[in-house]
Amino acid sequence: MNGVKSCEKIGFIGLGNMGLPMSRNLLLANFTVYGMDLSKEAEMSFHQAGGTIGLPVEKMVELCDVILTSLPSSNAVEKVFLGEKGLVNLAEPGILLIDTSTVTPELNHRIEKAARHKGVDFLAAPVSGGVIGAKNRTLTFMVGGAKSAFDKAMPVFNAMGENIFHVNENIDSGTNTKLINNLLIGFYTAGVSEALHLAKHSNLDLDRLFEMLNVSYGQSRIYERNYKSFMQMITLNPGFL
Repeated sequence: MNGVKSCEKIGFIGLGNMGLPMSRNLLLANFTVYGMDLSKEAEMSFHQAGGTIGLPVEKMVELCDVILTSLPSSNAVEKVFLGEKGLVNLAEPGILLIDTSTVTPELNHRIEKAARHKGVDFLAAPVSGGVIGAKNRTLTFMVGGAKSAFDKAMPVFNAMGENIFHVNENIDSGTNTKLINNLLIGFYTAGVSEALHLAKHSNLDLDRLFEMLNVSYGQSRIYERNYKSFMQMITLNPGFL
Protein backbone atom coordinates (compact mmCIF):
# COMPACT_ATOMS: atom_id res chain seq x y z
CA MET A 1 0.00 0.00 0.00
CA ASN A 2 1.07 3.57 -0.63
CA GLY A 3 0.51 5.34 2.67
CA VAL A 4 -3.26 5.89 2.49
CA LYS A 5 -4.37 8.65 4.81
CA SER A 6 -7.01 8.19 7.50
CA CYS A 7 -10.51 7.91 6.06
CA GLU A 8 -12.02 11.17 7.28
CA LYS A 9 -12.95 13.09 4.14
CA ILE A 10 -14.79 11.07 1.53
CA GLY A 11 -15.83 11.83 -2.02
CA PHE A 12 -18.83 10.00 -3.44
CA ILE A 13 -19.53 9.99 -7.19
CA GLY A 14 -22.90 8.59 -8.24
CA LEU A 15 -25.83 9.56 -6.01
CA GLY A 16 -28.46 7.28 -7.55
CA ASN A 17 -30.80 4.78 -5.93
CA MET A 18 -27.84 3.01 -4.34
CA GLY A 19 -25.30 5.79 -4.00
CA LEU A 20 -27.56 8.31 -2.29
CA PRO A 21 -28.48 6.15 0.74
CA MET A 22 -24.91 4.85 0.95
CA SER A 23 -23.56 8.39 1.07
CA ARG A 24 -26.21 9.38 3.63
CA ASN A 25 -25.04 6.57 5.91
CA LEU A 26 -21.50 7.91 5.65
CA LEU A 27 -22.82 11.28 6.80
CA LEU A 28 -24.62 9.60 9.70
CA ALA A 29 -21.29 8.02 10.67
CA ASN A 30 -19.84 11.55 10.95
CA PHE A 31 -17.63 11.46 7.88
CA THR A 32 -17.21 14.64 5.87
CA VAL A 33 -18.66 13.69 2.48
CA TYR A 34 -18.47 15.52 -0.85
CA GLY A 35 -21.01 14.27 -3.39
CA MET A 36 -21.29 14.47 -7.16
CA ASP A 37 -23.88 13.29 -9.68
CA LEU A 38 -25.04 14.19 -13.19
CA SER A 39 -28.51 14.72 -11.69
CA LYS A 40 -28.85 18.06 -9.93
CA GLU A 41 -31.92 16.70 -8.16
CA ALA A 42 -29.84 13.87 -6.70
CA GLU A 43 -27.15 16.32 -5.62
CA MET A 44 -29.76 18.50 -3.92
CA SER A 45 -31.14 15.49 -2.01
CA PHE A 46 -27.62 14.70 -0.85
CA HIS A 47 -27.03 18.34 0.13
CA GLN A 48 -30.28 18.38 2.13
CA ALA A 49 -28.99 15.34 4.04
CA GLY A 50 -25.92 17.32 5.10
CA GLY A 51 -23.44 16.58 2.33
CA THR A 52 -21.33 19.05 0.39
CA ILE A 53 -21.84 19.48 -3.37
CA GLY A 54 -20.41 21.67 -6.11
CA LEU A 55 -16.85 20.40 -5.78
CA PRO A 56 -15.12 19.64 -9.12
CA VAL A 57 -13.29 16.32 -9.46
CA GLU A 58 -9.93 18.12 -9.38
CA LYS A 59 -10.72 19.59 -5.96
CA MET A 60 -12.33 16.40 -4.67
CA VAL A 61 -9.17 14.44 -5.41
CA GLU A 62 -7.12 17.08 -3.63
CA LEU A 63 -9.26 17.19 -0.47
CA CYS A 64 -10.44 13.62 0.03
CA ASP A 65 -8.76 10.64 1.66
CA VAL A 66 -11.12 8.18 -0.07
CA ILE A 67 -13.31 8.48 -3.17
CA LEU A 68 -16.11 5.98 -3.78
CA THR A 69 -18.13 5.48 -6.93
CA SER A 70 -21.54 3.89 -7.45
CA LEU A 71 -22.26 4.00 -11.17
CA PRO A 72 -24.73 2.26 -13.53
CA SER A 73 -22.43 0.78 -16.17
CA SER A 74 -18.90 -0.23 -17.12
CA ASN A 75 -18.81 2.66 -19.59
CA ALA A 76 -19.59 5.17 -16.84
CA VAL A 77 -16.97 3.65 -14.52
CA GLU A 78 -14.35 3.68 -17.27
CA LYS A 79 -14.99 7.35 -18.00
CA VAL A 80 -14.93 8.41 -14.34
CA PHE A 81 -11.74 6.49 -13.55
CA LEU A 82 -9.78 6.41 -16.79
CA GLY A 83 -10.96 9.50 -18.67
CA GLU A 84 -8.58 12.36 -19.41
CA LYS A 85 -9.91 14.17 -16.34
CA GLY A 86 -10.72 10.95 -14.52
CA LEU A 87 -9.89 9.97 -10.98
CA VAL A 88 -6.77 7.96 -11.77
CA ASN A 89 -5.16 10.67 -13.88
CA LEU A 90 -5.85 13.33 -11.26
CA ALA A 91 -5.06 11.26 -8.15
CA GLU A 92 -1.87 11.41 -6.16
CA PRO A 93 -0.34 8.74 -3.88
CA GLY A 94 -2.09 8.58 -0.52
CA ILE A 95 -5.66 8.57 -1.80
CA LEU A 96 -7.77 5.40 -1.90
CA LEU A 97 -10.19 4.85 -4.80
CA ILE A 98 -13.07 2.39 -4.33
CA ASP A 99 -15.58 1.35 -6.97
CA THR A 100 -18.78 -0.27 -5.65
CA SER A 101 -20.33 -0.69 -9.11
CA THR A 102 -20.79 -4.05 -10.82
CA VAL A 103 -18.54 -3.98 -13.88
CA THR A 104 -16.45 -6.39 -15.93
CA PRO A 105 -13.42 -8.07 -14.32
CA GLU A 106 -11.36 -6.80 -17.25
CA LEU A 107 -12.17 -3.21 -16.32
CA ASN A 108 -11.13 -3.88 -12.72
CA HIS A 109 -7.71 -4.92 -14.00
CA ARG A 110 -7.36 -1.91 -16.29
CA ILE A 111 -8.17 0.52 -13.49
CA GLU A 112 -5.84 -1.25 -11.05
CA LYS A 113 -2.99 -1.20 -13.56
CA ALA A 114 -3.44 2.52 -14.24
CA ALA A 115 -3.77 3.29 -10.52
CA ARG A 116 -0.65 1.28 -9.66
CA HIS A 117 1.27 3.23 -12.28
CA LYS A 118 0.29 6.44 -10.43
CA GLY A 119 1.10 4.92 -7.02
CA VAL A 120 -2.59 5.04 -6.05
CA ASP A 121 -4.53 2.31 -4.23
CA PHE A 122 -7.72 0.91 -5.75
CA LEU A 123 -10.33 -1.54 -4.47
CA ALA A 124 -13.10 -3.15 -6.51
CA ALA A 125 -15.94 -3.57 -4.01
CA PRO A 126 -19.30 -4.47 -5.59
CA VAL A 127 -22.28 -4.77 -3.26
CA SER A 128 -25.36 -6.92 -2.82
CA GLY A 129 -28.51 -6.09 -0.91
CA GLY A 130 -30.30 -3.66 -3.19
CA VAL A 131 -31.76 -0.29 -2.32
CA ILE A 132 -33.27 -1.64 0.90
CA GLY A 133 -29.84 -2.80 2.04
CA ALA A 134 -28.32 0.55 1.09
CA LYS A 135 -30.92 2.42 3.12
CA ASN A 136 -30.76 0.11 6.13
CA ARG A 137 -26.96 -0.20 6.14
CA THR A 138 -27.16 -3.96 5.66
CA LEU A 139 -25.28 -4.26 2.36
CA THR A 140 -22.82 -7.05 1.63
CA PHE A 141 -19.47 -5.84 0.27
CA MET A 142 -17.36 -8.26 -1.79
CA VAL A 143 -13.95 -6.63 -1.99
CA GLY A 144 -10.95 -7.45 -4.15
CA GLY A 145 -7.58 -5.74 -3.83
CA ALA A 146 -4.72 -5.17 -1.41
CA LYS A 147 -5.49 -6.30 2.14
CA SER A 148 -3.74 -3.24 3.56
CA ALA A 149 -6.05 -0.94 1.58
CA PHE A 150 -9.05 -3.02 2.64
CA ASP A 151 -8.10 -2.72 6.30
CA LYS A 152 -7.78 1.05 5.97
CA ALA A 153 -11.22 1.22 4.32
CA MET A 154 -13.02 -0.88 6.93
CA PRO A 155 -14.51 2.11 8.83
CA VAL A 156 -15.96 3.32 5.52
CA PHE A 157 -17.42 -0.08 4.62
CA ASN A 158 -18.82 -0.56 8.12
CA ALA A 159 -20.68 2.74 7.84
CA MET A 160 -22.53 1.46 4.76
CA GLY A 161 -22.85 -2.30 5.20
CA GLU A 162 -23.27 -5.22 7.54
CA ASN A 163 -21.38 -8.04 5.83
CA ILE A 164 -17.89 -6.98 4.73
CA PHE A 165 -15.73 -9.56 2.96
CA HIS A 166 -12.20 -9.26 1.66
CA VAL A 167 -12.32 -12.01 -0.97
CA ASN A 168 -8.60 -11.93 -1.76
CA GLU A 169 -5.95 -9.62 -3.19
CA ASN A 170 -6.88 -10.30 -6.81
CA ILE A 171 -8.61 -7.11 -7.91
CA ASP A 172 -11.40 -8.95 -9.74
CA SER A 173 -12.15 -11.44 -6.94
CA GLY A 174 -15.01 -9.40 -5.50
CA THR A 175 -16.47 -8.78 -8.95
CA ASN A 176 -16.33 -12.48 -9.83
CA THR A 177 -18.08 -13.27 -6.55
CA LYS A 178 -20.76 -10.68 -7.29
CA LEU A 179 -21.28 -12.04 -10.82
CA ILE A 180 -21.72 -15.56 -9.42
CA ASN A 181 -24.24 -14.11 -6.97
CA ASN A 182 -26.10 -12.43 -9.83
CA LEU A 183 -26.09 -15.67 -11.83
CA LEU A 184 -27.78 -17.49 -8.95
CA ILE A 185 -30.25 -14.63 -8.51
CA GLY A 186 -31.18 -15.01 -12.17
CA PHE A 187 -31.79 -18.74 -11.76
CA TYR A 188 -33.85 -18.24 -8.59
CA THR A 189 -35.89 -15.42 -10.12
CA ALA A 190 -36.69 -17.47 -13.22
CA GLY A 191 -37.72 -20.39 -11.01
CA VAL A 192 -39.99 -18.24 -8.86
CA SER A 193 -41.58 -16.73 -11.98
CA GLU A 194 -42.32 -20.17 -13.45
CA ALA A 195 -43.67 -21.45 -10.12
CA LEU A 196 -46.04 -18.50 -9.63
CA HIS A 197 -47.22 -18.74 -13.24
CA LEU A 198 -48.15 -22.38 -12.57
CA ALA A 199 -49.81 -21.42 -9.27
CA LYS A 200 -51.91 -18.73 -10.94
CA HIS A 201 -53.16 -21.15 -13.59
CA SER A 202 -53.96 -23.64 -10.83
CA ASN A 203 -56.10 -21.01 -9.07
CA LEU A 204 -53.94 -21.12 -5.93
CA ASP A 205 -54.05 -18.27 -3.45
CA LEU A 206 -50.62 -16.65 -3.82
CA ASP A 207 -50.49 -15.33 -0.25
CA ARG A 208 -51.31 -18.78 1.08
CA LEU A 209 -48.78 -20.36 -1.27
CA PHE A 210 -46.05 -18.04 -0.01
CA GLU A 211 -46.93 -18.87 3.59
CA MET A 212 -46.55 -22.59 2.90
CA LEU A 213 -43.46 -22.50 0.70
CA ASN A 214 -41.71 -20.07 3.02
CA VAL A 215 -41.58 -22.81 5.68
CA SER A 216 -40.72 -25.56 3.19
CA TYR A 217 -37.67 -26.46 1.13
CA GLY A 218 -39.08 -24.37 -1.69
CA GLN A 219 -38.27 -21.23 0.32
CA SER A 220 -35.70 -18.80 -1.08
CA ARG A 221 -34.59 -15.31 -0.14
CA ILE A 222 -35.33 -14.14 -3.68
CA TYR A 223 -38.90 -15.43 -3.43
CA GLU A 224 -39.35 -13.80 -0.02
CA ARG A 225 -37.82 -10.48 -1.04
CA ASN A 226 -39.65 -10.16 -4.35
CA TYR A 227 -42.97 -11.32 -2.98
CA LYS A 228 -42.97 -9.09 0.09
CA SER A 229 -41.41 -6.05 -1.59
CA PHE A 230 -43.08 -6.12 -4.99
CA MET A 231 -45.72 -8.75 -5.73
CA GLN A 232 -47.75 -8.56 -2.52
CA MET A 233 -47.64 -4.76 -2.55
CA ILE A 234 -48.17 -4.56 -6.34
CA THR A 235 -45.12 -2.31 -6.49
CA LEU A 236 -43.34 -2.07 -9.83
CA ASN A 237 -40.68 0.53 -9.01
CA PRO A 238 -37.14 -0.50 -9.98
CA GLY A 239 -34.67 -1.22 -7.22
CA PHE A 240 -31.29 -0.39 -8.70
CA LEU A 241 -29.19 2.62 -9.74
